[in-house]
Amino acid sequence: MERWASQFVDAGGNHPTPKVTEGKVAGMKMMKVFTEGTYTPSPMMGGDMTPRPGQELLGAIVEGPDSNWFFKCTGPKKTMESHRQEFDALIDSVKTR
Repeated sequence: MERWASQFVDAGGNHPTPKVTEGKVAGMKMMKVFTEGTYTPSPMMGGDMTPRPGQELLGAIVEGPDSNWFFKCTGPKKTMESHRQEFDALIDSVKTR
């Protein structure tokens, strides 16, 4: 979560504190993460690293039986807000075998 949040800066140039909610999905511990601001993609992913203002991150970490499962989605705030229910439904659909 901290690495994801470190890819964002607010209007003052500071890394925002992400909003984190904890819960369970299919009996597994889960944390959802939300932050917003100017996003700079990770150099690990390659490609264009130009800072992008007005972005939002929806993320989740599920403590699966074999390893932690990571879900991360970033994009323009308007787009992310319009698809937040679908992201939440994706996380809610996680199951073990």
